[in-house]
Amino acid sequence: MMISKACKSAFTLNCHALNRLISSHSTTPSHGAFTYTYTLNTNTSYLFNNQISSNDKRFMSTIKTKKIKQEKERVVRQKKKERLEFIEENSEFIESLPDADPMYDKDMTKVNLLFGAKASSLLKESSRAQWHLRIKNNNDQSLKSESPSETEATLSKNKQFQQVRYDEKVLTQIKEKSLGIFKLVGRKKKQTKLDAVRETVKKEVHFTKTKVGLLGSAKKVESFIEESSIPEVAFIGRSNVGKSSLINSTTQRGLAKTGNRPGTTQSINWYQISNSLRLVDLPGYGFAFAAEEKLETWGELINTYLTTRKTLKCVFVLVDPRFGLKDSDRQLLKLLDQQKIKTHVVMTKCDLMTQDHLAKRHFIITQEIEQLHHSVVPIIMVSAKNLAGMGDFLNAVKRFKLKMNPQDENELPPMVKSPLTNEERTMMKEKKMIEKKLKKKAKLQEQLSKDGSLKNKLQKQRSNKKNK
Repeated sequence: MMISKACKSAFTLNCHALNRLISSHSTTPSHGAFTYTYTLNTNTSYLFNNQISSNDKRFMSTIKTKKIKQEKERVVRQKKKERLEFIEENSEFIESLPDADPMYDKDMTKVNLLFGAKASSLLKESSRAQWHLRIKNNNDQSLKSESPSETEATLSKNKQFQQVRYDEKVLTQIKEKSLGIFKLVGRKKKQTKLDAVRETVKKEVHFTKTKVGLLGSAKKVESFIEESSIPEVAFIGRSNVGKSSLINSTTQRGLAKTGNRPGTTQSINWYQISNSLRLVDLPGYGFAFAAEEKLETWGELINTYLTTRKTLKCVFVLVDPRFGLKDSDRQLLKLLDQQKIKTHVVMTKCDLMTQDHLAKRHFIITQEIEQLHHSVVPIIMVSAKNLAGMGDFLNAVKRFKLKMNPQDENELPPMVKSPLTNEERTMMKEKKMIEKKLKKKAKLQEQLSKDGSLKNKLQKQRSNKKNK
């Protein structure tokens, strides 16, 4: 609101009256009364001026907004006129253009010419939003109409897995064997969890200290190693399930090649343990970084080995507990059961799951395996990384060993030299370092002797020159 000048004058008169009252009470005119009225006048004038300026600003802002709106409306009207003129002039051309569906078509030239780019974009958004709402409503209605049995089937795999009940005895065994993800208490300073678990496992488990070596490998059926009286145990599973790493942990030697990428083992590899047992590493089935032709040849190799090998005593089927048994695993187990081959399921990579989830997966796989006749129960749970659960696995493997060595050891195929253990490697490195130091010392002594002989010759030459 605008404040009038009359109000200002009335306010100043009131201030003068106040000064008179103050002077009447006091015998002498006080200096404070004059200052009081002066300050009041100055403050009020400042306030009035500021109020007027703010009102002026508001008034100007409203004028600006009105002008902007008027300009926009004028532009819109002008565009509409131009569009209508263009449509009248080029009516035949617009009719020849194809009709566009705002739901799917990107090219909407006809709609843009008739209604404008902004209106066409709004049409697109509104039509697509309505389509999504329709689909959502249809899905909700279909779920309501379904029976409770159908709704259970539509549940996700994760929810079904969470609803599974497990055996408490299996969970206690998992905790005792330090399997799964857990909190470790009472470890040494500057010691990782992995090292602590490995130390506890190595105290309880007795690994093989006998000679272990690679007999050979085969990429064709013709290059298979000849059968002998030594029994064989095969390791099979999906690619990147941890077959070769499990063989390395059983032998405690880096014999088998390992890698993060699936499809590292591209041949059948035989490993022999002191003429009493052979471990056979088969290539993985399923997805692998290899050509389709190679995958087909691997499948043929595996089938011929499993069906024709007489010395094969057991097949350890390795399964990743995070995913469980897949269709390819079930087909393989059925095929081996039809041919009366003993199978034993092993859950690898058990250090990547919680203990509760491990117990649930153990329960689910045992229910599926109980239908087979030639599969061994209970399932073995192993971690090749921290060596947890290796005791049960080694006991299962040692059952198939020969109690007596074969009589004709010379007739057996020659075993490839086994790689050195960690202790032997350290000893070899120390020996090499000592040999290098000795060689350096010998070279230095030779150089010094040569330098001394040269010095003596130079001194003789100089002395001869001086005498001359």
